[in-house]
Amino acid sequence: TIVGIFLSILTAYWAMAFESIMDYIQAIFTWVNAPLFATMLLAMFWRRTTSAGAFWGLLIGMLTSFVLFLVLKFGQINIPALGFLYDEAGKYDMSNNLWRAWWAWIVTLVLTFVISLVTKPKAESELVGLVKGLTPKLDMSDVPLLRKPAFWAVIALLCAVSLNIYFW
Repeated sequence: TIVGIFLSILTAYWAMAFESIMDYIQAIFTWVNAPLFATMLLAMFWRRTTSAGAFWGLLIGMLTSFVLFLVLKFGQINIPALGFLYDEAGKYDMSNNLWRAWWAWIVTLVLTFVISLVTKPKAESELVGLVKGLTPKLDMSDVPLLRKPAFWAVIALLCAVSLNIYFW
């Protein structure tokens, strides 16, 4: 509990260094969520993904994002040299967060793919229920319309489009 309180105090002081709380949240998103999304996406749709590939791809993707954040934040290298990594070479925090998420996602996806190719995969029988294509399809013919996910997906899409048109 004491360590948790101490970490939360440090985190609060660190969050104060950002221009807004949104910049802070987006920075954390680039460190965690973007690489995690790449790992999950590949693992769900490619049966050859290995745990070693997922682990090292995720770890290096997260470190890539964090290092890019530190390099730009503390100006350790000449900003114009980062032009291939960032939009406007560090001018806008939100834009840099998006680019950092993109690079973290790409690094994670590529490393997970490459490392998975050179490591031993699990047997397909162990992946049933985890990977698309190995999981048997459910028979939804006797399920009422109001209990089908596709129906609610269409309703959610219509609501989103309607609200966008209304508030445009």
